[in-house]
Parts: sequence; C-alpha cells; structure tokens
Amino acid sequence: LRAVFPRPYYKEVNKWVKEYNLPEYLMYSLIRNESFFRASVISHAGAVGLAQLMPSTAKDIARVLKIKKYEITNPDTNVHFGSYYLSKMIDRFEGRFMPGICSYNAGPIAVSRWLKNSTIIEEDIFVETIPYDETRNYGKRLLSVACMYAYLYYNKKVDQVIKEIYQNLAPIDK
Repeated sequence: LRAVFPRPYYKEVNKWVKEYNLPEYLMYSLIRNESFFRASVISHAGAVGLAQLMPSTAKDIARVLKIKKYEITNPDTNVHFGSYYLSKMIDRFEGRFMPGICSYNAGPIAVSRWLKNSTIIEEDIFVETIPYDETRNYGKRLLSVACMYAYLYYNKKVDQVIKEIYQNLAPIDK
C-alpha cells in the first residue's frame, strides 16, 4: 500500500504543513489527487504543479506572501503556495476542513453559496448534496485518501481521521 500511497517531497510537505497548521496526511492526499506527485504537470485548465495552482492564484499568493520571484513548478514553492491556499480556504470557513477542501476545487464563492442555500447542517451529509459532481467526488476522494495516508504513516484509524476532518461541525447560520 505504501507504494500506491507514497510520500515524495517529504521535506517540503512537512515544512509547509507545520507552517500552516495542516495535517500532513491531508496535504499528501491533496497532492496525490491533484498531480500524482508530478511537479511539472499542467492541467487542461492551466493549473500547474504538485498542488495544481492556477497561475493567477499563485501570483496572488506570492503578492500576499511578499515573494517577488518564484517558479510555480518548483516543488518547494508549489507545496508552499498550495499549503497556504488550503489553509486560507479552511480559515475562510472558520476552521472547517471539508468546506475548505471543496473550496480548493470549486472556489470559496460556490461553496459559500451551497452552504447558505442548504437545509442540511451536518457537513458529511452536506457533501452528498453538492451540485457539482467533480467537487462532491473531490471532497470524498480527498477524505478517503487522507484516511489511507493517516493509517499507513501516522498510526491513525479511519474513524479518527473522519472526526478530525469533521472536527468543527457547527450549525450553519441561515
């Protein structure tokens, strides 16, 4: 299983998840899903690198972090920017992981709209109601892969990871 769920770029991932207070297993899940650890890959939409950042998003992140020169395909830079962006998406939803994860895929405006219009309070059930197949499957896939990484490398049981991902279940204000 470790061959199927590898941890390349360990130094970079470890450094930036600590900086942005993210579970390491979650960032590995994101990178595996986004690029399968190919640092130079470019998606059909133009997203680049390990964390599949759009060049405009990378430019905004660089501006906020006051980084003037960067190479988006550089693994350290891409993991840095991807970790920063994921942490900001989670922060935007008051520390709630799943809306942050879904925002990484669909954008925070769409996720905010879905949450506002939903009558479902429980996030695990809410994910099933996301109208974009891609984002609904993205959230579920990241959760399942995060469970594998947590089990294989961090001695966590599946139920522990699910509780951590859904740790901040809170009623959604209407």
